[in-house]
Amino acid sequence: MTTQIPDAMHLISLTKEAPEWSFQSPNFTHGLYPDETLSVWLIRVDRGSRVTFDFDVMEVAENDLLQIGNGIDATDFASLTGDNIIATFAGNLTGVGGARVASNENEAWLRFQSFHVSSCRGFSVTVRQEGPSALVKENGFCRRDDFRCVNEAEGVTCLGNGSRCDGIPHCKDSSDSANCSSRYDRFDESACKMCPGNQPYNNGTQSCPVPPSRKGCYVRDLFCGQCGVGVDDLGVICIWPQPAIDILSELDNTTNILYLSGVNVSSLQNGTFKWDSLKQLKVLAIQATSDEESDLKNYAFEGLDSLSTLVIFDLNLRKIEAEAFAGLDNLETLSIWEKDSSPRLPIIEDGAFDVVADQLSFLYVTDYRLCCFFAPELQERCREWFEIPELFVCNQLVPNYVLKAFMWILGISAVVGNLFVMVWRYREKTGNRAGLMINSFLVFNLAGADALMGLYMLIIAGADVHYGARYFEVSGEWRTSAACKAAGFISIIANEASVFFLVLISVARFMFIVFPFFTNLRLTLKEVKIVVGFVWLLMVILAVVSTVLASDESSEAYGLSDVCIGLPLTTSVTGLEIKEQVVKIGGFGEVTYARPVPSSQSATWVFAIVLFLGVNLFSFCLILACYVAIFVKVKVSARRVRRHSARDESEVRMAVKMAAIVLTDFLCWIPVIIMGILFQARVVDNNPEVFVWSVVFILPINSSINPYLYTFLEVCLKKQSNRN
Repeated sequence: MTTQIPDAMHLISLTKEAPEWSFQSPNFTHGLYPDETLSVWLIRVDRGSRVTFDFDVMEVAENDLLQIGNGIDATDFASLTGDNIIATFAGNLTGVGGARVASNENEAWLRFQSFHVSSCRGFSVTVRQEGPSALVKENGFCRRDDFRCVNEAEGVTCLGNGSRCDGIPHCKDSSDSANCSSRYDRFDESACKMCPGNQPYNNGTQSCPVPPSRKGCYVRDLFCGQCGVGVDDLGVICIWPQPAIDILSELDNTTNILYLSGVNVSSLQNGTFKWDSLKQLKVLAIQATSDEESDLKNYAFEGLDSLSTLVIFDLNLRKIEAEAFAGLDNLETLSIWEKDSSPRLPIIEDGAFDVVADQLSFLYVTDYRLCCFFAPELQERCREWFEIPELFVCNQLVPNYVLKAFMWILGISAVVGNLFVMVWRYREKTGNRAGLMINSFLVFNLAGADALMGLYMLIIAGADVHYGARYFEVSGEWRTSAACKAAGFISIIANEASVFFLVLISVARFMFIVFPFFTNLRLTLKEVKIVVGFVWLLMVILAVVSTVLASDESSEAYGLSDVCIGLPLTTSVTGLEIKEQVVKIGGFGEVTYARPVPSSQSATWVFAIVLFLGVNLFSFCLILACYVAIFVKVKVSARRVRRHSARDESEVRMAVKMAAIVLTDFLCWIPVIIMGILFQARVVDNNPEVFVWSVVFILPINSSINPYLYTFLEVCLKKQSNRN
């Protein structure tokens, strides 16, 4: 038996967000499919769902083959034995209602093979991800006039009513051909009336002119070493649980292409490919069918000195060892297509890609984090097809040494400085003066909130030290970790509690200075304690709510940020579409990866927008209004007791102090508010460094400076006043 190496292998991934994709047989748009072609589509949907095929055009010559089956094994052997095959089609089903097929698994394959020159168009089909419940009802999948195949062990097949008894059995159990009369209308291929290159169709022989024969090859063993015809060169296809050394040693030394199906990748080791027959091998394609985790071991491909293309797909990868690609000195294209996406990156030993990193021209992987092990230019091309977190970076959590240094300095300063303030305010003697007692109590609580902000910064700085330069490998796990959730919980409490306490301090000072005689409008110390207690309770509730909403990486909260705080500086993907990524492989044809990519975006986390843009902007405006009113009141009072030209140093000091308070509040909140508005409106695009700089330099401004503005400065002024 002569087999055929696929001219094209298509790997399609569908998700709930991008649940369907349409494709056609080769050359469909030109009106007919080529002879001696083999194309295979492997379709995968989310676990718990099924794959459905909806054909709107099906025009296949009777001697050609279109098969659909469960799983991922679309090899010649599976086709011959009928394993997991749902339906086999040929003929013209376009005008009789088409056909619909549903798999029983979340993986299915479609195999199209032509054996002779045909004048038929082929097929056009839409594949979809469907929930299992929609497929079990009689009328939930098949149309009312469809014929439903009787045996549904492998899946559901629905045929247009006119396709029953057409002389070609489509159901696996041939139930569509049962109880038929001896007369039936066979598919008349001459109805197509089209041939390649506009050559005339021969009605007598009912065929197109036969082109010159392709390069032939001799028949080999059924299971391994089958002679296969590729696009340009001869190749070999092997169907075996693992490549047997004695079989590989017997291959023809002119073999340029080797396609291995059903490979236990962990069995590849030094010596597997060390044979003279493989010295000229250019293309190696491996389909791993084992569900068990696999390792790419050291020197697994040693001996393939001439190999230019390595494609491994349906791989459940656990680890890539340091010298896995040793010996591939001429490799130009590397494709690693894993079977299932996982938040866990495979273990990549140091130097695993060093041998091939500098020489690769094309890199195709299913996990965008693998791109980070290669040069920046190749890395960018590799990542452009992924839906990746907007703030993902291929380096450390804190990307440069300036940020690292300031994160530690500001974090330690905030913790130590505010703890000192808390001790000072606790021991401060206020002489039972209500105004001083309330101010001291509010500043004490403000220092507590700011100390928590310093603690948050130290947690992030510690995580940066812990993960180091290969942080990107565990970025997904970090975002959903308990430590990141704790840091986010603390940051919400610290940031918003600080905002509210600054507002309370400003309002309290406003009431004491602007309305000194309206004592009924002032809060007593007891009432202030109740308000402060309510603020802390409200902040804890907000932090708990944000943590619950951010329960996983897709929550659009902490999951969007490596620094575990849901600032409104990003947008979220709201729509996905399937796009093709075609890998041209010499001799092997092509491999097409069809996967979801972002198509539309919208405002990210409404909770963060309301909190950081709405509440903080209102708070800043209120604080600004309070201090403007205080300054005006003091200015007017001073003019009443002295001449206009006189200059009071205390008034100047007060003005400078209030200006510093308002300025630091402005620098802390307004940049985030402005950037948030611009990013949410899609006026500008965010990048990871802007986000991290915002967290390191903007948010901690108040937490680090408040101790000096509200305590240290007052202490210095009091000492200076006492000396005078």
